[in-house]
Amino acid sequence: MIDISQLCQELQDKFELEFKGEFEQVAFFKRIKTALFFCIGGIFFTNVILMLINKGEFSLVGVIGLMIFSIIGVGIVIYFVDFITKKKLESFQRKYNDKVGKYLLEKYYTNVKIHSDDDFDYTKIYDSVGYDEKYNRDDCYVQSEMKYRDKNIRLMDIRFDHVDINENGVESNKKEIFNGAFIEVSLDYNIETRIAITKEGLYGHGIGCKNKVEMDSKEFEDLFNVYADNTEKAKQLLSKEVMEIFKQMYSVSKNGFEVAIIKDKMYLRIPHDNHLFYVGIEKLIEHDYVNNDMQLLYLATAIIDNVDYAVKHNNVA
Repeated sequence: MIDISQLCQELQDKFELEFKGEFEQVAFFKRIKTALFFCIGGIFFTNVILMLINKGEFSLVGVIGLMIFSIIGVGIVIYFVDFITKKKLESFQRKYNDKVGKYLLEKYYTNVKIHSDDDFDYTKIYDSVGYDEKYNRDDCYVQSEMKYRDKNIRLMDIRFDHVDINENGVESNKKEIFNGAFIEVSLDYNIETRIAITKEGLYGHGIGCKNKVEMDSKEFEDLFNVYADNTEKAKQLLSKEVMEIFKQMYSVSKNGFEVAIIKDKMYLRIPHDNHLFYVGIEKLIEHDYVNNDMQLLYLATAIIDNVDYAVKHNNVA
């Protein structure tokens, strides 16, 4: 069992040192911005004092004009400093999150690579599964490739929404389609059919499979719906022992999960509340965030292991 408090301290110690220069750079720009705000205050009060002391010597309009001109000038400098700071923060945040993500992934997986957003087409991979919900907004926060027990895995932290847009471009009725970890697993066997283990009301129904499979366990059916092209194969996969394992995994998951097996690929959808590996760069690494990430990664490995066991033990492939 991984000690989350110790892991948070490891992350803090490792990356504070590694990113010391970036931390100092961001702090420097913030100090400049603060100093410039004080400059605006100083200019304002200096001009007010000048007007009070030298009532007859300076033109009121001239003093006010100088004050406005000075404030606008400093304001423009603040705008550019703020713009540069935000850009640096965005770049630093992404770099920092990627490093944290790789470090956490390597606790369970090997050959971990973190990719930029456009390295592979996550919407194409997602759509290939055949989920029945329609979306028109998408975003991807993490893309990574790795190995687990010699299986190639791609993990994407994604969000899909559907938004109604009228003819004037006004948006309404935004509906979350999926927000969480979407994982593609290349299997070392082929079940020659499609099976979806899903939860009605979680996000959707099956993956276009023809049949809803009636299972032998009411407790299992309270948690999952099973859809399959081949009903007998689905029942063969989900023996009583395997259903019990799935019930146990569901009970420890925070937001549930869904599994789709399509021939020699398996796809997992695991919802979560926050982006994976997102840690603030202005505060200590939060225990709860890291704990949630590690629970999700562990759950993914447990699902892969148990599907492997079910397929091989029950001679499904």
